[in-house]
Amino acid sequence: MEEGNSVLQNAIENLKDNIISRHIAAGQVASGRTKAGFEIKMLTPLHGQLWGYSYSGVLEQGRRGGKTPKEFRLIIERWAIAKGITFSSEADRSRFAYFVAQKIRREGTKLYRSGGSIDIFSSAIEEMKETLTKELGVIYKQEIKNQIFTK
Repeated sequence: MEEGNSVLQNAIENLKDNIISRHIAAGQVASGRTKAGFEIKMLTPLHGQLWGYSYSGVLEQGRRGGKTPKEFRLIIERWAIAKGITFSSEADRSRFAYFVAQKIRREGTKLYRSGGSIDIFSSAIEEMKETLTKELGVIYKQEIKNQIFTK
């Protein structure tokens, strides 16, 4: 069943590429750290996983308000720099990051507050399922024929 191994790995690689393409198309890329953080792990030839940073889940529906990382203001400052947002002084950048961090803590991100979503994962996962169903179906069908005709 060697073909099944490569089908699964190819499907996971395509899933990763599809998610990254959607992430880029949504205009969510700042530093590139998130997209670089997606990693494929093949645990066995028939068991693979796509890993990403723990915060990757917020790409699709935003981040709700609540507890944030300890250095959240600094994360917002780095995001602003990566996005090319300019300020007249470091103090202005720090003040901006402080108030953005406070708003996100209280209310969540703009995407979350809008109640909308950006299709980053949902369709990509469905496409992967359809592809695997078709491709593995062909392989299994051939394997069954081979077993029947060789006995």
